[in-house]
Amino acid sequence: MMSLPIMLLLLLMVAGALAPAAQASDREASADESQMTTPATFEGDQIDLAEGWGEARICLVYTEDHIECFGSETDVEQHFEERARAAGIDPDEQPAPQNVGADACPGGWFEDEWFCLYEYRTFNEDAPAGVTPRRLQFQDVGPCQSLSPYGFAEQATSWVNNLSNDTRVFDGADPNCNQTAGFLTLSGEAQSAHLGAWNNRIWSIRILP
Repeated sequence: MMSLPIMLLLLLMVAGALAPAAQASDREASADESQMTTPATFEGDQIDLAEGWGEARICLVYTEDHIECFGSETDVEQHFEERARAAGIDPDEQPAPQNVGADACPGGWFEDEWFCLYEYRTFNEDAPAGVTPRRLQFQDVGPCQSLSPYGFAEQATSWVNNLSNDTRVFDGADPNCNQTAGFLTLSGEAQSAHLGAWNNRIWSIRILP
């Protein structure tokens, strides 16, 4: 009969072997998401962000099924103005609300709160010369949202959170937001010009209720 210490040792060895396998399985499942077609709209056409952004530089993720992408800040401003006018708001008479990091993470008149991620430090101001950086922003509270289908996994280096909600970010060891490995909580109504040890590390996000 096997002694109790040996049995405990074997159980610990099995558990240790299963942990990396479970993480790999989560990573593979998340990687599979990058093969999914992301229904993003850019200049009237559908684009798959996982395959590349092309000329798009700013993408607004209203929900996972409603994503609008634009080539410039001017195009984003026009988009917000059109939505305001459709809601009966005159942008010429009623200025858009200003929130934390409003210049770097602008919002519209009635959908003015976003969580923004930037490709480069200092809200993309540190982008290399000749490079037009990208920005990805979210406002859907609750679900785990992988950055992989948006072609943005492990590519964010600064952030602005205009929402009052905290946002939790996860690395590739926990891409499904299970809180089993590394994660970082980013406060609501706050911002940071760089992510420090989390630069180019965020794989998924969850805007907390």
